[in-house]
Amino acid sequence: MLSNLDHNISSSTVESRPLEPSPAPALEPRPPTSSDEDFFSSTSIASSSSSEDIQTNHSSPPLPPAAPPPPQIPISWPASGAISREWVNELMNAFEWASRAVPPQEFPSLLPVEVILPHRVFLLRGNHESKYCTSVYGFEKEVSCKYGDKGKHVYRKCLGCFEGLPLASIIAGRVYTAHGGIFRSIPSTPSKRYKGKKNRKVIVDPNSNALSLGSFEELSKARRSVLDPPWEGQNLIPGDVLWSDPSMDPGLSPNKERGIGLLWGPDCTEEFLKKFDLKLIIRSHEGPDAREKRPGLGQMNEGYTIDHVVDSGKLITVFSAPDYPQFQATDERYRNKGAYIVLEPPDFDTPVFHTFDAITPRPVVNPYYDYEDVIDSDEELDMASMVPAT
Repeated sequence: MLSNLDHNISSSTVESRPLEPSPAPALEPRPPTSSDEDFFSSTSIASSSSSEDIQTNHSSPPLPPAAPPPPQIPISWPASGAISREWVNELMNAFEWASRAVPPQEFPSLLPVEVILPHRVFLLRGNHESKYCTSVYGFEKEVSCKYGDKGKHVYRKCLGCFEGLPLASIIAGRVYTAHGGIFRSIPSTPSKRYKGKKNRKVIVDPNSNALSLGSFEELSKARRSVLDPPWEGQNLIPGDVLWSDPSMDPGLSPNKERGIGLLWGPDCTEEFLKKFDLKLIIRSHEGPDAREKRPGLGQMNEGYTIDHVVDSGKLITVFSAPDYPQFQATDERYRNKGAYIVLEPPDFDTPVFHTFDAITPRPVVNPYYDYEDVIDSDEELDMASMVPAT
């Protein structure tokens, strides 16, 4: 099992160039990208051809171009185990083709169960990789719909994967990445060990005013195999890493808006970077809906924001879902761009931002949950329902 804190120090583990997708096979003609004026101009030029040309071409109209063949399916991992640019392009083409041509119930014919848990792709856990969020926001239902009688098996495998995902990583000794952010130290007060008891009772006050930054040693020892991270008790670090948010107010304090995790200011960013000799903190966790309610912080229109600039480095929030959210109870849309970051050698601490727009027109799909009855963001979760039954 991977440790909670993965150290990626080899340049071979960091992609130094963005992957350029090849053109996806089109199943139907796309609308022209030129303006109406250009369209009518080209039409009038064509209509000015001589009658001789028209008579010559009238008897044998040009045949429509042949549709490109579907990609190689089902998807399989490279026999060599090495993921190449060409393989990634083929994977993208397969998903693009399937989104138009394959009904949900036939999804296993594209991505079989046996090729879902990869060995050469490193992913970090987010706050939605939990039993609670996957149930509330439709992932469990989607898996059941697409994999039928194997749906429960696939969903359990996904939950097991969530338990094993690292909470954070350090890239090249320079960059700390996590979904939410930084985390607290967990002071413990062991009580008297009673006869016959193997463990000491640990008393922790999550709302203590004496909050301080945790260490990487504490992070590496944190119990990450909890599907729904606790917001109280002795193991608060997973909840901090997955749910915390930056603030423009100094200090470290409980994140009362979310009911879990922390809020931290620029002084804490400086302390964290300096303490661990880092240059960047890269995190996510906030889309445009959440950011519009956060005074003093940048909006997510471009898919990323630079939230703290301090002596030792920077704190960056990146959000990769354009035009978010897809389903909501109003017709208002944020029209935000998505973004990703490439860290290039030799130092890997100078972020290169790449932004992109959502595909237009948006594909017509149905949600796997009743979004009108579900909150639009993660700000006021029903935390009590996350407590496991005893």
